[in-house]
Amino acid sequence: MERYKKIFKEKEHIPNNIVDFYNSLSKHEKSLIQTPYPHFNTNLDKKSFMNIYDIHYTEILKKFFHTFKYPLKIYRSLNILDNKEINYENIGKYWTHDLKFARSYWFRDRGNTFLLLAIVNIQDIDWNKTIILNLLTPENEIRLLPDKKIKIIGIKKIEDNKFKNFNKIAIT
Repeated sequence: MERYKKIFKEKEHIPNNIVDFYNSLSKHEKSLIQTPYPHFNTNLDKKSFMNIYDIHYTEILKKFFHTFKYPLKIYRSLNILDNKEINYENIGKYWTHDLKFARSYWFRDRGNTFLLLAIVNIQDIDWNKTIILNLLTPENEIRLLPDKKIKIIGIKKIEDNKFKNFNKIAIT
């Protein structure tokens, strides 16, 4: 965690254990924590959350603060309706660090699909939400803080919204 503390000068800390992490969450962030079993549509209590996610939490911290290099390359796909342009001033806060998860999940059958590549600085990531989402889903989501600017370094139109060989797409 020492490397993490050096990287984050503007953040006080991200807890290095699941108990402190849970205690640091806002009421709204705690409401995002759902049981990993879809047929139980209920929030997890503190003890259950810790029992289920303790080891996974440590793995996520290692991934984000020991393995990744910053600024981090992130991906997002967008569906843009015909005759509309990409709004670069409001490019969105839902990104992923893994190209294979950068698919359009909404409005896939309408308009044109574009794959974006950007870089983000470590201090522009909403760490509580990013960690929660990585605990709960396999999407490898990076959630950006509101109004943070990222640098778009590549864009590619995905023809006919086909994602064949998606992992091999070269973005220029």
